[in-house]
Amino acid sequence: MQTAKQIYGGEGLKLRKLGFLKNKKLEDGRYEVWGDFEGNPKDIPIKIKILHGNFDCSNNGLENLEGCPEIVGRDFYTSYTGITSLKGIAKKIGRNFDCSHNQNLTSLEGSPKIVKGSFNCSKNENLTSLKGVPKIIKGSFNCSNNSNLISLEGGPEIVNGYFECSFNDLNSLKYMPKVIKGSFYFSNNKLTYFGYS
Repeated sequence: MQTAKQIYGGEGLKLRKLGFLKNKKLEDGRYEVWGDFEGNPKDIPIKIKILHGNFDCSNNGLENLEGCPEIVGRDFYTSYTGITSLKGIAKKIGRNFDCSHNQNLTSLEGSPKIVKGSFNCSKNENLTSLKGVPKIIKGSFNCSNNSNLISLEGGPEIVNGYFECSFNDLNSLKYMPKVIKGSFYFSNNKLTYFGYS
């Protein structure tokens, strides 16, 4: 396998500075790369399909997720950004997904289809719905501290870790997961109905 420097020359040096140690061009013209990335996806000079590593696009002025890989082998972080939706996010994440602390995020539509670790969508003050999240969460699920979240409708059905929905504006536990293998936290809501479906 060739290194980025061997393939790109000067462009390869830029890729290496971004954290990509090796890469391979795929038949569709996109790339499979090895290494961790931290920064703005727009700074990546190639189109990545598969990233074997962590992908972190947190703590910047990011307004959308264009340019993200389709598959991330480890963790995906997109916190403290200006994104309003998850359109463009990786479809498959090998470990944990964190989209917490995004003040402009109003919807989880477009969420990854597969998350093999935990899913954190807490502290998004304008989030109003869980619709779009995977139905099966291999790890834990945290949707706490979303002050405008009034329902668990659209959330996961099976959570293999803990389920955290405290400090929201929930008035019911209807639509809670059918299976929670860890602890269930639901304090500091406005619950008037404790039934579930």
